[in-house]
Amino acid sequence: MSLRASSASSLVAAFAFVVVACGGTTTNIGDGGADGGGGDGGGGGDGGGGSCTTSTLPGDRACVPGLAQAGVPIEFQVDAADGCLGCFTTFDPCKVDVSGTDITISMITRVCPPPGDQACPAICALPGTTCKLPPLTAGTYTVKVTGDGPRTGLPPRELVVTNDAGASAACKLPQPPNEPEPLDGKKYSTSCSVDGDCDLATVGGLCTPCKCPNLAIAKSDLAKYKADYRAGTSQCRSQSGDIACAACQAVKPTCVVEPSALTGTCTLK
Repeated sequence: MSLRASSASSLVAAFAFVVVACGGTTTNIGDGGADGGGGDGGGGGDGGGGSCTTSTLPGDRACVPGLAQAGVPIEFQVDAADGCLGCFTTFDPCKVDVSGTDITISMITRVCPPPGDQACPAICALPGTTCKLPPLTAGTYTVKVTGDGPRTGLPPRELVVTNDAGASAACKLPQPPNEPEPLDGKKYSTSCSVDGDCDLATVGGLCTPCKCPNLAIAKSDLAKYKADYRAGTSQCRSQSGDIACAACQAVKPTCVVEPSALTGTCTLK
């Protein structure tokens, strides 16, 4: 059952991309190399003699394609919306754990201090990279990001892999504090002949927790809508704190045919 928020309190934390003197280096989403996660954080590389260490960087956002092709590698972006990449830090390929239908993605960073007393660049930016998944068989997978919080009031991140999906649609994370674009209901057909031609959809802002169905669309566009919804909601940052959701008001998709019309229009009742 879909849910809606029962409290008017602020549920979505605002987060800003601020350039500050935090002793970090910079990176940009999508800088990952072919291995997925090889983006250069700048500030020194291997350091020419210093020892390097690797660690897991907690993330809190991901952009999972709404549909992907079985048997081919799959790429998507992961980042930490409130992060600051450390000094002389680069990204190694992401760690990907596939257990049945559960996928866990971890961003891996490498720190290589240079010899001597080289100063740390005094710029901080959003740390993120592109992760590559191995070829998967057809099915529906749940994607989790190491360090991510609970997704109370939001759907889990799902990756649907099919044998006939074709090329995976591109999925790009918006820069904080931006959220994914609202889902435009006008993209989907509402043409129908009988009630059975219609189904429920939820459009508009995707990151508001506890959303309820607010549109009826034609079943002929249902697969397209679901793929767009999965890709959009996957980009939402997980919620912090407890969220109480109340049951949505019962609505029914109905086909309304005017006497002079050749086809009807899907409508909520």
